[in-house]
Amino acid sequence: MRGEWPEGKTVTTNLDKLTLAELTALKSKVEAAIITRKETEKSEALTKIRALAAESGFTLEELVKVPRKPRGSGTEKSDKRSAVSPKYAPPENPGSTWTGRGKPPKWLAEMEAAGRKREEFLIVKN
Repeated sequence: MRGEWPEGKTVTTNLDKLTLAELTALKSKVEAAIITRKETEKSEALTKIRALAAESGFTLEELVKVPRKPRGSGTEKSDKRSAVSPKYAPPENPGSTWTGRGKPPKWLAEMEAAGRKREEFLIVKN
């Protein structure tokens, strides 16, 4: 491969003659160089921007509002609603309960399809 690079730089490499291991090593070196270059240029740009802001009598933080993290983007659960106690339970299996929110469970749907009323399964609180 022979090509013109920015700023008149030329690179000459015959990729067809490299082994797979050599190509993989070259790829790793290029990826590392890209990361390093990106960080360097980012740092230089930030220094220039801070200097420009300072010339105007500001700090960068005064000029740029840092965006807030969008809600729900964190890894921790953000649902702060309180737990709801069960409202319905079948007499045959009191461990299978339903709070009355969302889609009714299969057991309740089957009972209602058989003609029973939802009120029959209300949990009586003492």
